[in-house]
Amino acid sequence: MWKQLRQIFTMNQTPILIGGCGRTGTSLMTAILDAHPDIYCIPEETNIFLTRRDFKSDFWNHQIQRIRITRDLLKRDIPASSKRWCEKSPPNVRYLEQLFREFGRDLKVILMIRDGRDVITSMHPLREGYYIPIERWINDTRQTIRWKDHPQVLLVPYESLVSNFRPVIEQVLTFLEAAMSQEVLDYTNYSGVQQHDAFHGQHLRPLYTASQRKWELPEHRERIDLFLQNEEVQELMNSIVDIRQAFDLSLENVERA
Repeated sequence: MWKQLRQIFTMNQTPILIGGCGRTGTSLMTAILDAHPDIYCIPEETNIFLTRRDFKSDFWNHQIQRIRITRDLLKRDIPASSKRWCEKSPPNVRYLEQLFREFGRDLKVILMIRDGRDVITSMHPLREGYYIPIERWINDTRQTIRWKDHPQVLLVPYESLVSNFRPVIEQVLTFLEAAMSQEVLDYTNYSGVQQHDAFHGQHLRPLYTASQRKWELPEHRERIDLFLQNEEVQELMNSIVDIRQAFDLSLENVERA
């Protein structure tokens, strides 16, 4: 018990949060990072940091958050090598202002972004119909882009992750100040997050590009037309293109160096 508490105390010093709109790759990023020997990713969404704050003081709210995450971690079988925890709940992106006040400079945040056309035409894994309402994509993407220049936040385009895996992961680990790990490159064999609702009932598998551009299928035409009629959608889509271009350029600069 005391050994576990000491480990969790250490893990609490450099936490990682993952967020963004649903269906942008947040679960995939969680599974990949969990393969790193130093990082333990909670395998399901806890929503711990989305709860109502009970105090006016950020200090006391932070203590409550630490107690909640510690209680959660105590129930889990955490590898002895783990030195930090990672929690993924897509709505974390909506609470970052409060979370930065509470965690301060110790917190690192990865926000996933993705072509909205693929997001809003993704089918729900457990019931019939589309997974993400158009309005949710707009709101969550707006919140995500808001943090693009924050030094403790890294925006990762899903398309870049799928098409250029190793350089993207190197960029992510550099941002997290974590060493490169062969286990991460071979994440399907080393990750403890092997199943998730986001994987549509399947086991974790290697990256594939077939999940992209499904919005072009004729059965989605009406929904795509409705989506693109929204003026804010057009602005956000243009911003995503700019963000991805800048992100991919940063990968090229690192490779040249």
